[in-house]
Amino acid sequence: LKKSINKKLLLQYIPAAFLGSIVPIIPLAIGNQDKIILISSICLAVGFLSGIFNYLIFKGRVGERIPITIISIIISIFLSYMTASGYLTAKYAHYNEVYPLALNGNAIKQVELGLMYYEGDGVKQSYAEAFKWFLKAAEQGDKGGQRDLGDMYFSGKGIQQDYAKAFKWYLKGAEQGDALAQFNIGAMYYSGQGIEQNYEEALKGYIKSAHKGNVDAQYNLGLMYRDSKGIPQNYAEAEKWFRKASSKGDKDATEALAQFFNENNKTQETSASELKIDSNKAETN
Repeated sequence: LKKSINKKLLLQYIPAAFLGSIVPIIPLAIGNQDKIILISSICLAVGFLSGIFNYLIFKGRVGERIPITIISIIISIFLSYMTASGYLTAKYAHYNEVYPLALNGNAIKQVELGLMYYEGDGVKQSYAEAFKWFLKAAEQGDKGGQRDLGDMYFSGKGIQQDYAKAFKWYLKGAEQGDALAQFNIGAMYYSGQGIEQNYEEALKGYIKSAHKGNVDAQYNLGLMYRDSKGIPQNYAEAEKWFRKASSKGDKDATEALAQFFNENNKTQETSASELKIDSNKAETN
């Protein structure tokens, strides 16, 4: 009998809580229509949990149908609204901070907003919107915006792929010292994408980027010195750049360094030993 009564009570609490969770959806959806599915999901989920919560708290204390229903509805409205509105505030607060500044022409915030749209971080993911904000920043001369715009032209995400335009915007960013843009210029010269293949120009791009700590540029630079691409073969320089990239955790550079030692019949331990011997000779002299 007790189980039967509890079951009936539970069936009363949860439907009432669900009903209450629907109420907050209406005011929250105003001004957030693009997030209606998210808002509804949160409110209904909280409504279900609220029904169970109400049942566990009030079972045996409230026994009439109307009080049970009213209590469940009121508590569910409160909990659903607070949870959903709190989530929206936390999730989209950054957008509300960035958007007005970007709209007023702040190039740094335009890049930031573009990245938010590109990744769907705090906003609905949209390559078209990302492109729009990257372009605004790039046209103002922001090197980050120029590089990111180049990325979109290169990948063809949200826009027709165009290597020539990608190169154009990468070059603008590279000329302002952006390490990633310099690496991309080197890579495009190396592969001949969007520009005539030119190993010497590729080398220049990689060197600039590598000196600023770009791991990929350091690894590629090591390859060019090792394989004599547009430059005389230089194992010492190859080892130097492989070591730099490997020290930062680049697996390809670590493998290349191991292969490099194997092919030249020496290991890192031997190299260290030779260095110690040379040092002792120098001290003796």
